[in-house]
Amino acid sequence: PHLDLGKLYQILGQLENAVSEYQISIKLDPKSELRRATLGGVFRKLGREAEAAEQLKIAHRLIEKEDKYNCACYESICGNTEAALTLLEEVLEEKLEPELREWAELDPDFDWIRDDPRFKALVE
Repeated sequence: PHLDLGKLYQILGQLENAVSEYQISIKLDPKSELRRATLGGVFRKLGREAEAAEQLKIAHRLIEKEDKYNCACYESICGNTEAALTLLEEVLEEKLEPELREWAELDPDFDWIRDDPRFKALVE
């Protein structure tokens, strides 16, 4: 629930509250790439680059166990637009559920690539 609450705070622009929830979530599951990467993304938005780099470094070591969607999120947060779009396209082709496209459109982990026309084409 703390991960989801952190996402909600992030969507609402309440980044400090999101940080708190993500930190609790990480305490509960310290080996989760998703939690680490998402916290790193919030730190980037807050201009806390050293903390972002630390979380993304930990996430990088854990990324191999995650699914393609979460890997796309990680690549987006890291600023690797091409990798993020490629992974997102693959997962959206494999999973045809419209809910996944709808969530990708809102997911704050994709804020870094949201304005790219290729992203917009994928989630429409």
